[in-house]
Amino acid sequence: MSLPAPGRPSLPRIHHIEVHPAHRGRGHGRRMIQLAEAEVARLGYDQLRLNVFAHNTGAIRLYESLGFEVTNQQMRKPLTSDAGEAPPR
Repeated sequence: MSLPAPGRPSLPRIHHIEVHPAHRGRGHGRRMIQLAEAEVARLGYDQLRLNVFAHNTGAIRLYESLGFEVTNQQMRKPLTSDAGEAPPR
């Protein structure tokens, strides 16, 4: 998690959260986020943000159940050449 630099108009952000697969579904991720929310609120912030990949449906369900809302969306399109092959990157 990170906090904005003093004087910068930004929001606290969760950069990475992960629960070992053997321990998922037991509320550990939920509790980590709740603790982060409490600390951010204690410091005087009224919002917390994070990014999540679209394919991570389990995380999306968790975040939505905690009240997070979509505020941005990124999209991509793989391009192919006339021969049907992807161009070099």
